[in-house]
Amino acid sequence: MIKQFLRTLCIALAAMLWLGLAGAQDYPTKPIRIICPYPPGGNADLVARAAAAKLAQATGWTVLVENRSGASGLIGLQAVQQSAPDGHTIVMSGYPLVSAAMLLKSKIDLQQDLVPAG
Repeated sequence: MIKQFLRTLCIALAAMLWLGLAGAQDYPTKPIRIICPYPPGGNADLVARAAAAKLAQATGWTVLVENRSGASGLIGLQAVQQSAPDGHTIVMSGYPLVSAAMLLKSKIDLQQDLVPAG
């Protein structure tokens, strides 16, 4: 079941990136970063690394996982917010991260600062 989920996730990520950048022949110009806002070795990290491996295998791109844990995931979310809006950075996110951003009154505006991939 987890293999099927990871396969579907990777295919969906690859399709979203491919469709969004179909006209850009020089993409990617640098490695794709998947920011995991949780510590290494946890469930989110394992899923991010599996997704990165499948995405790299499917596309031939260099895909890196970067763990930025702390503040209930807001450190990682802030790293994505501050990255260049060039389509090279993805965040491994979910409802806990969204609720933490709202409940902790962060300076991250989820609707303006981040663009969903899909």
